Amino acid sequence: MKFKYSIIILFILSALQSCYRDLGNYDYSQLNDIEINFGDYNKDFVLGDTVKITPSYTYALGSKPAQLSYKWTLAGKEISQSPELDWIADTVVSNGSLELRVLDNKSGITYFSSGYLTIKGAAYNYSGWVILSEKSDGSSSFSYLRYMTEKDEADNTILACRAYPDAYDKDNGESLGSKPIRVLEHFSEQWDGEDEQMGRFWIIQQGGQGPVQVSGRTFLKTTTLADCFESGSLPSGFVPEDIIDMQWVSIVAGEDGTAYTRKRETCLLFNSGAFLDGQPLMYENEPVNCSHMIWGPYSHCYYTLLYDPDNNRYLAIDDSDQRTAGRIVPLFVSENQYEANPNFSRLDNLGDKRSIFCGISKSDTGWGTNTYLSLLRDEQNNFYIQRFTTWGLYYTDQYISADLIGQERANLSAAIIGDGSQNVFHQSRWDRNPFLYIGKGGQLWLYYLDSSDAESSTRLIQYLNFDANITSIDTEYYNGTYTIIGLDNGDVYIVDTTKDSVNKFLRGEVTQQDLILDHASGFGAKVVHVRYKVGYHNGWGFQVW
Repeated sequence: MKFKYSIIILFILSALQSCYRDLGNYDYSQLNDIEINFGDYNKDFVLGDTVKITPSYTYALGSKPAQLSYKWTLAGKEISQSPELDWIADTVVSNGSLELRVLDNKSGITYFSSGYLTIKGAAYNYSGWVILSEKSDGSSSFSYLRYMTEKDEADNTILACRAYPDAYDKDNGESLGSKPIRVLEHFSEQWDGEDEQMGRFWIIQQGGQGPVQVSGRTFLKTTTLADCFESGSLPSGFVPEDIIDMQWVSIVAGEDGTAYTRKRETCLLFNSGAFLDGQPLMYENEPVNCSHMIWGPYSHCYYTLLYDPDNNRYLAIDDSDQRTAGRIVPLFVSENQYEANPNFSRLDNLGDKRSIFCGISKSDTGWGTNTYLSLLRDEQNNFYIQRFTTWGLYYTDQYISADLIGQERANLSAAIIGDGSQNVFHQSRWDRNPFLYIGKGGQLWLYYLDSSDAESSTRLIQYLNFDANITSIDTEYYNGTYTIIGLDNGDVYIVDTTKDSVNKFLRGEVTQQDLILDHASGFGAKVVHVRYKVGYHNGWGFQVW
């Protein structure tokens, strides 16, 4: 019976299927799906910046649908309804989600892409360059050039730095001072809190309120040098010209070479301890001339080298330990090394030659190890390049050991004016820039330190020409990618002086214009000093152990 009923049911279903007709009107056409790509875009901004992103849109059917709506949001806030984002940042956001939704109003389908943005409240939180200059009335100006990039018409990433002229006066609501000299970034060992991680700056000037220290984050004044002395004022007749801050000791030198020190009570603070008014820095019962301190890295360094012009020798200021910080120690070179290098001028007495410049470069041979380049001049204005390496100082040592690299006479007559006092000299710490930099008026000259690096028969190259005199050179940007040049007309240039680009220039593959990456003006009547703003702790600045 079950078998009989099953046959009947199958017969009825078959009859129903034979009578079915599809009376519907269905559209099975392919959807015009949209693929959205933000590409490579700048992700870091500050309030007031214009955020521009031009996405690329790919349509499955090759043509753009007619009815599209756009919605950009940042951290949940709608900021635009355009296909391209062109928005003035008005919200502080830390690594916020940036989302674009594209609605096809015909199909009702929404397409989606996302990225992220950071909008900070202060422009100075980023890497860039600080610029100390003099205005036409002789007053000091402290400015900032923020590192920024953009895309050109060929979709190449290019520099498009943003200038913040006269930042100190604008943000502090007061005049900085006058007679500017130089600027120096320094660090503390504190890692707790963003402000402590970022270095501060000494703005060294001789007029007005004298040297001023500012926050690296806000450029607001944190103290003056006078306030850091025990008496609350500078010693009578003392005219500051240079400041060095190491882990445990700070040294301020006057224009006559007289130096005062302070020993920090803790390295967790920028300004613990005080400079002692009546105790200038001494060595062998004599005041030490510290007018030629050689600024260098204080991470794993333990000392600052200085050239003592009164005795024509090199010495070092100890910073190896809180107990011994501030003592002066000599450089020690074994007599065997001098015998093996008979043309090398002794570091404890340069003899008939004098040092007119000394620079420091990074050494990867160990902690506390640095390589120095000393440019020597004899009485006939012949010039010599002397190089040596110094080894780490520990508090039990009574001297710094030095190894001689070599000394050679350098044919620099085309680049140096007279005795060199009117030139600007600089050495990069990066191997990518193996040059001695020489500013001669508006000309930038480069001298290959090793003949094996040079692709031409000459090691001295006239590289770039500017329409004003060079006043300052800095190559501290990571890996020496960018070099900043300050001029006596208030302009600065960011240029390419990497070895690869120099060799391309020598081969005629690039022009001088190709080597100029960015240019900014309006920094006063004369740029006095430029320096890369490291920002946070790195291997070159002072680091926590």
